[in-house]
Amino acid sequence: YYEAGTHGREYRENRGAVTIADGAFIYSGVVVSHGVVIGAGSRIGANSVVTKDIPESVFAGGAPAGELKKI
Repeated sequence: YYEAGTHGREYRENRGAVTIADGAFIYSGVVVSHGVVIGAGSRIGANSVVTKDIPESVFAGGAPAGELKKI
């Protein structure tokens, strides 16, 4: 939808909610994109950028975040 602001029109698109399963930890400074699912028991390392779904029970990190090891 469009929202009129002080600087003209701003485009905002609803792309879906972020889903964080039970037991998942997201450390400080993490950015998560719209519609991403973070699996149960997973850990996302500090300052990571999550752009894709993260499976269950993995440690993920980086920019873009990827699976680093199973836990």
